[in-house]
Amino acid sequence: LLNAASGQVISSTPAPENYYLQQPCWSSSGDIVTLTALAGENEVIISFNTNTETFLTLLNTENEDLGSSYLKNDTLWYESSASGTENIWRMVNGKKEIITNSKFGTGEFCFDNNRLIFSDYTREGYSLCAVTPNDLTVNKLTKTEPPVRIIDLIDKPVPLKQEENIMELVPVPYNKFL
Repeated sequence: LLNAASGQVISSTPAPENYYLQQPCWSSSGDIVTLTALAGENEVIISFNTNTETFLTLLNTENEDLGSSYLKNDTLWYESSASGTENIWRMVNGKKEIITNSKFGTGEFCFDNNRLIFSDYTREGYSLCAVTPNDLTVNKLTKTEPPVRIIDLIDKPVPLKQEENIMELVPVPYNKFL
């Protein structure tokens, strides 16, 4: 742990079982960090309690690619490829539930107050999406009621007036012999 202001090392704790730790994320309580860890041929999600300086394994997987994770109260939110593409999952009391059902995969996610914000990759590219936890039902997102696309809520910019004396550029293929 580091002092953010001074950069001074406050404490140092070795990773359990020589795990390779990655993607740290503070919990909603602010005293626990969740981490994705490479554990031999598998990946796990572990937490580190900054008060007790102890690690706890939250999720063991086999043949899954895990992305970022976030601990909110008693719920672990995480990205996993268990469904065949990257999707957002949640685990409460050991029960795993898939939250998104993206055809091409979801990207990073975060919480903003009471909204889950994530990117959903579609054939047209990424869509930035938001949904409230009250709207979450297992497999509901992207099947029956897609999440709100944030980009659709933003006013489109007003086009600038075109100036009459704008030089038009015409690309010409490069030819090194000319």
